[in-house]
Amino acid sequence: MTTPSFPVTLCVIVRDEEDVLQRCLQSAKNLVAQMIVIDTGSTDASPAIAQECGAAVYHFEWQDDFSAARNAAIDKAEQPWILMLDADEVIDRESWQEQHLQAIFTQPNVLGCYVQLTHLTHCWDNNLTHKPVCSATDMACRLFRNDARLRYVGRIHEDITASIEAVSSEAICWSSFTIWHDGYTAERIQNKDKAARNLHLLHLQLEEEPLNPLWWYAYGTEYFQSERYAEALPWLLRAITSFSKQPRLPGYASDVWLKAVYAYYSLQQLDSAIRLAEEAMEQFPLFPDLLLLSSTLYAVRGSLAEAYQCADEASACGDRTHLYTSTNGASTWRAHWMAAFLAERVGKYAQAAHHYEHAAAYTSTQYSSAILKSAAAWHRSDWISSSRLMRYAASTSEQNTQTIALPLTQALAASVHFSAAANLLPFVPALQEAASIDWASFTRHFLYDNS
Repeated sequence: MTTPSFPVTLCVIVRDEEDVLQRCLQSAKNLVAQMIVIDTGSTDASPAIAQECGAAVYHFEWQDDFSAARNAAIDKAEQPWILMLDADEVIDRESWQEQHLQAIFTQPNVLGCYVQLTHLTHCWDNNLTHKPVCSATDMACRLFRNDARLRYVGRIHEDITASIEAVSSEAICWSSFTIWHDGYTAERIQNKDKAARNLHLLHLQLEEEPLNPLWWYAYGTEYFQSERYAEALPWLLRAITSFSKQPRLPGYASDVWLKAVYAYYSLQQLDSAIRLAEEAMEQFPLFPDLLLLSSTLYAVRGSLAEAYQCADEASACGDRTHLYTSTNGASTWRAHWMAAFLAERVGKYAQAAHHYEHAAAYTSTQYSSAILKSAAAWHRSDWISSSRLMRYAASTSEQNTQTIALPLTQALAASVHFSAAANLLPFVPALQEAASIDWASFTRHFLYDNS
C-alpha cells in the first residue's frame, strides 16, 4: 500500500452516485491519509464502490440539510486537515503540488484555504482524459483544519467560511489548487432533478431566515440556471438592493449583478440591462465577464465604440478568478476575439490585427489558430500570408466548406489567386447577407477587371 502524502481526511457525502463516485475517490487516492463517505440513503451501489476504493462508509439519515451531513463527515475525520468534495468532483492532481500544500500546513494561523472550483459545461469521459473547454471558475474553501470550531451552516449552498471568519478574519489563504466539477451540466441537472431539490431546500431556508440576502441570491440563481429569467430577476434585484446598503459587499455580490444584467438582456430589456451593467462596472472594476457582457449589450444597441472599449478592457484584465466568478477565456481568447471583431467595424485595423494575433495564441485547434492568424495578416495587408493561412485552415477543417468560403475567397482574391477564388463563388451567396461588404463590386473588381 502506498504511503499517503498528506495529513488530510477526504470527506464526501453521497446519495445514488455510482456513476461518478469512483472517479472522485480515485482522484484523491494517495493524496489523502483517510477517506470518509457519508451515505444519506443510496439505493444503488455507491456504498460498495466507496468501500472498494478504500473509504470508510457511514450511513446518515437525510434531514433536508447539507450542512448536517457535512458536519457528520467532519465528526469522523481523524487527520489534522479536511478536504471536502462532492461525488461529481475530481481533483486536478497537477495543481496540488507538495511544496504548496506543505507551505499551507505549516502556517499556524491558517485555518482554511480557498481552492479554484471549475464548473464544466459538459461531462467528463469515464477516464478523465477529456477536459471540456467551456467552464466557469470561482473560489471555494474546501481545505480546512480539523477544528471543533469549524462547522458548516446552511441547508443548501452550505458554507464553512463563516465559522472560520468568526475565529479570525485573516485565517483563510488563497491557492491555485483546482477541483473540477461537472454536476451542473444539463445532463446531470436533469438526471438528478437538482432544481426541484434545491428550490425545496431554499424554501425551507427562507422560512428560517427570510431576511438573509444570501438566500435571495441563491433563489434567483436556481431560477437563472433553469433559464427562468422572469422569475430569477426579482430575487436578484432584491439582493442587489440589500447589498447597496452594506458597507462591505459579500464575495458573491459581483455574480448577483452579472446574473441580473444577463436576465434583463434575456428578457429583451436592453436599456435596463445597460443601466445596471454601467452601475456594476463602477462597483466591480476589471471584471472580465461583466465587461464582455457589457460589450455585447453596447454592440446590440449599435454603440460600437463603447462595445470595443469594453472588450479591449476585458482582454487586459488578466486572471481575476480570485476576485470574481469567471468563465474561461473571458480575459483571453474570447475577449481578444470580440475586440478584434469590433475593431474591424470601427476602422481600428491595427488593433484588430493585434487582437486576432493574441486570440490565436490562446487557441488550441489548428483550424481556429490559422483563421485568426490569417485575419491578423489581412489587417496588416499581408495578403500572401493571409491566403496561405486560410488555405491551410481549409485543409485542416472538418467543417462544411460554406463556413469558410467567404473569408477564404476574400483572402485568395486579395492575393491575386483569382481562379482559385472563382472556384469558391458557388458557395458564397448564402453568406452574402452576413458579409457586410458590397459583394458585387468586390467580385467585379477582383475577379473580372484584374483577370
